[in-house]
Amino acid sequence: MQHLGSNLIHRHQLHYMETSRLVYQNEGGIWRCDVCKKTSDELRETFSYHCPTCGDFDVCRSCNEPKRHPIHVHELKVVDTSLIYLQSGGNWVCDICGNMSRPYEKVALKKQNIMAENLVDDFEVLHIKALEDNDYSQWMENLPNEKQLCPLKDLVIPGSHDSGTFFLDQNMEIGPDESSAIQTLGSIFGKVAKSVIHSWSVTQSMTIYEQLLSGIRYLDLRVAYRAEEKTIRVVHGLYGWTIDQVLDEVNRFVANYPKEIVILDFNHFYKMDQAAHEKLADTLLASFSEIFRVPGADGPNVTLQEMWGNEEKVIIIYHDYGVVDAYPCFWPPHLICSPWPNTADRKLLIEFLNKQSKASSFSEDAFQVTQAILTPQTSTVIQNMTSTLKDVLASRCNCHVTGWLKALCGTKCHKFNIIIADFVEFGDFIPTVISLNYFF
Repeated sequence: MQHLGSNLIHRHQLHYMETSRLVYQNEGGIWRCDVCKKTSDELRETFSYHCPTCGDFDVCRSCNEPKRHPIHVHELKVVDTSLIYLQSGGNWVCDICGNMSRPYEKVALKKQNIMAENLVDDFEVLHIKALEDNDYSQWMENLPNEKQLCPLKDLVIPGSHDSGTFFLDQNMEIGPDESSAIQTLGSIFGKVAKSVIHSWSVTQSMTIYEQLLSGIRYLDLRVAYRAEEKTIRVVHGLYGWTIDQVLDEVNRFVANYPKEIVILDFNHFYKMDQAAHEKLADTLLASFSEIFRVPGADGPNVTLQEMWGNEEKVIIIYHDYGVVDAYPCFWPPHLICSPWPNTADRKLLIEFLNKQSKASSFSEDAFQVTQAILTPQTSTVIQNMTSTLKDVLASRCNCHVTGWLKALCGTKCHKFNIIIADFVEFGDFIPTVISLNYFF
């Protein structure tokens, strides 16, 4: 059960739980969100933020998250209104429904640009605290003993696709991973082109630390060397965080949760000559020298308990044999298999996943990644130029995939290891994947 403390839209504490099974079993598992009024069937969700005090108050995942409201042009942010509306004692009026705030609603969504610079970001504190308190921040440690003794390749592990793309900088040039045609369009249309690239390149909402707190244990990392500043950055259409920022968040997490294992998969490199690879490799060694796991003879057959006994917390997969030869502590690319579906069609995706996840197709000597993602084709972007990857493909895809996964629980003909998705917080993706450890 995920305890969230005081919620912003309800006077009692809400708990994230599988209410369809635990609370509303007599109603056929159906509950209704008290914010958007949609049913769990419409939302395709079985978990809700539930109030055990009221008994019948539920909020869906989407409504519980802060978001940019479609009727306002500026970013909205959670603030303590008592610091803004001093003359009214912190009371405020909702600009949508016109209702006055209630006594327990002293926190509201407000325009970001009116916040004083020295105000504490109250929402960020609450958000991180909620993630730290959830069941999934320590799900590996909480596995039953028989699963702790299983090879890592036999565990079912949630991962994120293009993990570092929660921030992409539109003030920098277009990334070297884009084609020459896109580079040319960018030079002609400038900010407009970058805005479209940003909309279709961002695949995650949460930072690395937030993803790990939420249960993600596999990070898909694509990096490039940016000569202008002599740094290595995440890249996907545009440049993102520096590699140092990414590794700092991983280190922060494994320091706080020493029995959680994180797999870093460096699988795409751009503008990386030998010196750049050495720079990245040395940075990785400096960050994890005391806690990384070398592949050894066991490879992916190592168990959680063995890694715990050796105080090993991080596995680094590096898709360059030259670097692996020079740094044998890194895992070579043949120890992971990650077929790419490359389709924007949900039906074709499920057909691909059904075939790829057959137990008979699994390698005994490598991690197996199931890419539960839809990939925008050129026509997809052209037809939805003003929209985003999240709205057109990812959010619906996650619901579709989790429904497919739930339908397979307990079957013997399918097998899963690492399952990755875009916007991993949507569609009950993480709890669904973790729960498979109790069925397979």
